[in-house]
Amino acid sequence: MKLFTPGPVEVSPEVLKEISRPVVSHRSQEFREILSDVVEGLTRIFGLDSGNIAVLAGSGTTAVDAMIWSLVSPGDEILALVHGEFGRRAVASAEMRGAKVEVLEAPLGKVVDPELVKERIEEGEYTHLLLVHNETSTGVAYRQLARVAEAAKDRGMLVLVDAVSGLGGEELHMSRWHLDAVASCSHKALASPPGVSFVALSDEAVNGLRGELPPILDLRRYVDFYAGRKETPFTPAVNNLYALRRALELIINMGIDAYVELHRRKASLLYRELPRLGLPPLPDEPVRSNTVTVFRTGDMNAKEVVSLLLERGFRIASGMKDSAKHLIRIGTMGNTSLEDLRELIDLLSEVIEELSRTR
Repeated sequence: MKLFTPGPVEVSPEVLKEISRPVVSHRSQEFREILSDVVEGLTRIFGLDSGNIAVLAGSGTTAVDAMIWSLVSPGDEILALVHGEFGRRAVASAEMRGAKVEVLEAPLGKVVDPELVKERIEEGEYTHLLLVHNETSTGVAYRQLARVAEAAKDRGMLVLVDAVSGLGGEELHMSRWHLDAVASCSHKALASPPGVSFVALSDEAVNGLRGELPPILDLRRYVDFYAGRKETPFTPAVNNLYALRRALELIINMGIDAYVELHRRKASLLYRELPRLGLPPLPDEPVRSNTVTVFRTGDMNAKEVVSLLLERGFRIASGMKDSAKHLIRIGTMGNTSLEDLRELIDLLSEVIEELSRTR
């Protein structure tokens, strides 16, 4: 079975075998060395010149919620950009925290105009800007992030970013773009098994961390433990950190820019070939994600397309919620090649022909 879902992804054998290493105590010197290596690698991937990285056990959602709850207080005024389901989830988390959230939402497959964002920032009294860098539900990459972050910082706002499906596969420079907090995880473009998530924090964000939270969401604890002891406050996914360490090594050895370019090439192949099969891309060309490609299925049921591909040994995903029958999502992340994608395209052609005979 080949995984082409938006996550988790295919993991290379050399990364996967790291999980079989002996378990070590998370209060040992061996663990401190593992965690330090992971943090050093993540610092480079995030483009973080100075700051901290809190390493958690959990999914990308764990990291996003911890980021929001640790940096937002009840009554804070947030401007949120929404391009799909995960943007709406971030808004819901902030509202549950007690924040007042103003939402700018783009039509399906499009992005919020950065000029409109800048206008709202100049007119409002917001404390935070909240957005998803790469929207997993719609395949939209918000490549105007640096522009809107600069406008937010000029007004003294904190910039909080969900980069769960973008980190590693899309260009991101946390320090250069003046981002305060960026949340992500191990099992998307970093091509490691699920189980580890993390939040990178600027120095300003560290100073703004809130307290009096459920311990698992309290990023202050993670920052303090790492700064003081090179440990995590709670038992982490130790063996998954072995795997993540190796995955980060492979990315850095390839070169971060080259790794991003690899994802762009994979996505470009799909964007070029699938419209010839009658599957037009959902997003507009300038904002098409490198890591999650999304296509309309027209009068074909997307779930049937997914099911027939699964019978042929390839797993992709349908759309989310209202889009489940109308969109397919194909991840370009993980240990897959252009040759694998060409095989997938051939199989999609077979599936479409089969479905056309039954209509």
